[in-house]
Amino acid sequence: MPDQQHPAQQNVDVVVIGAGPAGLTLAHALGELGISDVLIIDRDTQPGGVPRYSDHHGYGIRDLRQPLRGPIYAGHLALRAVKGGSRIMTEATVTDISATQHTIEVTAPSGRLTVKAKVIVIATGCRERPRTARLVPGTRPAGVFTTGWLQRLVHLQHGSPGKRAVIVGAEHVSYSAVLTLRHAKCDVVAMVTERRRHDSFSVFNFAARARWRFPLLTSTKVTEILGVNQVTGVQIQDAKGRSKILECDSVVFTG
Repeated sequence: MPDQQHPAQQNVDVVVIGAGPAGLTLAHALGELGISDVLIIDRDTQPGGVPRYSDHHGYGIRDLRQPLRGPIYAGHLALRAVKGGSRIMTEATVTDISATQHTIEVTAPSGRLTVKAKVIVIATGCRERPRTARLVPGTRPAGVFTTGWLQRLVHLQHGSPGKRAVIVGAEHVSYSAVLTLRHAKCDVVAMVTERRRHDSFSVFNFAARARWRFPLLTSTKVTEILGVNQVTGVQIQDAKGRSKILECDSVVFTG
């Protein structure tokens, strides 16, 4: 599927930066309108974005009207885009965009490439707020993840995040992290959120906590990460200023 044989310069109608669900769905929609000269560029090794390594059900319900596991959903979107005439270039990074000349500079294993397009679409998705963006103090041991890195570790690299994890955040992605941790045989010590309640569907919260029996600590924040080489725990503080330490060997920042 990846298009790695390319000249030093290409001209296309539309270039889409990002081969996740948004970029692939856009390419399919353009194909339905008769616009098939579309090039999709992504820095990852395969198209599909986050669902490719989010290996659980819940995808496809709104757009495809059927529940699918993440990797199957990603593959379906990529295949649909290609059938519509789009080309996908993977392991390629956009290093410059010229809005005036309608060109982008791309660096790939085969070399540098200039793409000139009538329309340039940026569909690079969003990023979770990591520990640094949340200004959480403490040491810098191994074992601190975002959900995305956790899922890449478990589902793509078949690695282990540890045995006991604290999840920071309580929305949709947080419950996705629960599924990934349990798949890796890692217990959830607690889910911690500074909000007064979770921000996901009540059925997600009830089902996950009923099955795996972890506490949801609301109006609570992580004030410090503990450990030298590996996470040994986190210090938390509730709305009344009371502090305690949760022992764990990994921390997952979500949302």
